[in-house]
Amino acid sequence: MNALSHHGTARTGAGPGPATARSARALRLRLSGALAPVFLVLSGLLAWGAAETEPGDTQTVVAVLSSVCFFAFCAALIDAVRVALGMRRERRSSAV
Repeated sequence: MNALSHHGTARTGAGPGPATARSARALRLRLSGALAPVFLVLSGLLAWGAAETEPGDTQTVVAVLSSVCFFAFCAALIDAVRVALGMRRERRSSAV
């Protein structure tokens, strides 16, 4: 791995790091906040569907899909909390 970036210039390491990088935090917060309930409802509906189907391959597939949706809900919720705390911390440090 070389020290060249995409534009062919050497990286100095003086750029913003993960702690100071500014991304579209408000958009991430809105997306995570909107998708978390969608994944939670979808997970519940799929779990209900898995409980109502006959035991076999279909039930297993629906149960796995329900688990994947629940994992996506947890990831979206964690991301929303992290972004909200980061925005709050940034506001406090800029206000002082």
